Amino acid sequence: MTQTPHDAQRYHREFDQGMDGKYARVLERLAGAADVLELGCATGYFSDVLRARGHVVVGFEVDETAVEACRSRGLVAYVADLSAAHPLRAVEGRRFDAVLAMDVVEHLAYPGPLLDAVHGVLRPGGRLVVTGPNVAYWAVRMRLLFGRWTYERAGVMDETHLRWYTRRTWRELLMRHGFVVTADDTAEAMLPKDDWLRKIGVSDERLEAIRLKVARWFPTIFTTVFVFVATPRMRDTAGSGKGA
Repeated sequence: MTQTPHDAQRYHREFDQGMDGKYARVLERLAGAADVLELGCATGYFSDVLRARGHVVVGFEVDETAVEACRSRGLVAYVADLSAAHPLRAVEGRRFDAVLAMDVVEHLAYPGPLLDAVHGVLRPGGRLVVTGPNVAYWAVRMRLLFGRWTYERAGVMDETHLRWYTRRTWRELLMRHGFVVTADDTAEAMLPKDDWLRKIGVSDERLEAIRLKVARWFPTIFTTVFVFVATPRMRDTAGSGKGA
């Protein structure tokens, strides 16, 4: 199965107003990393942030135009099909302190080969950091209750997603491919009354804090994006997982 090139510009972000959500959560977990491999780096907008924090970053992206944008920023980036049999061949022999896959895995029909390949590029003590959507959050549950499964341009129901996971199945996927999940948390959340809270004057910063607090009480219902940190269980178990 070949990864389908997408318009990476649609995922581009600017951080002029500060950083929150999954980006802030991931930065918190990369405090000790030196060499970072960012899978699905898009235009390099987050790679720039990592580099500014002192990390050495290498990016992989299927979209050739996005890779050109990365290189124009002075970033090291490779065009790579992450669903290929040997997806990380371009960095074969190199080792990283952290491999970052932010909202990448759900775009692959068969993510197993990529997760297996990560073992071969992590240094001892290195970690895999994954963010991904929660298909079981309240809004999707409500839509399904009324028989609706509607694709969207972005978000949990992004029209380019090929897989959907819950908190449990995210963990099972990582464990099946030889990882121990050392941390999982809410990266982003949404409440049914978000608009109402804004109307009564709740600031964006306060609203995010409320969302995260409620989601940590009820993570499977209010979390829209999870963040997982995982380390290899044992070197000889890598590649034992099959399928998804």
